[in-house]
Amino acid sequence: FILDTDRGRCFVKCGTGGQGAGKEILEYEAEALRRLGAAAGDALKVPEPWLVGELGPGRAFIVQEYLELGGGTSLDRLGEGLAVVHAAALPDDWTKFGFPLEGCCGACPQKNNAEGEDMNWVEFWQDYRLGDQLKMLQENQPWDG
Repeated sequence: FILDTDRGRCFVKCGTGGQGAGKEILEYEAEALRRLGAAAGDALKVPEPWLVGELGPGRAFIVQEYLELGGGTSLDRLGEGLAVVHAAALPDDWTKFGFPLEGCCGACPQKNNAEGEDMNWVEFWQDYRLGDQLKMLQENQPWDG
């Protein structure tokens, strides 16, 4: 939902993927937004996270800057901005494939190599994206064969 505050208009999101979430998941989202914003610079507008809080176990929320969406830029500018993000230098505190925090994609957990193992991008995708998703699928939807 959207709130008007003395700091400006903000967007408040409760949970993730249509479900409640623990505070650590939304802290991950806030950190991802901070790092994405740093990588984007002025090339893309990324909402600034203001606060992560919890109303109770599994009832976390994130408050972030509100962005007016729709029609404000061209697809060319979006593509240029995404190119800037993907060409950005690695942050000093994380030079590995992945991300320093485990997170989620919607309601599914997403491992990110938070241990900082040395690997190339093929190994990262094999172990932390495709391989992990196939493992979750097999555990949650087993089949004969």
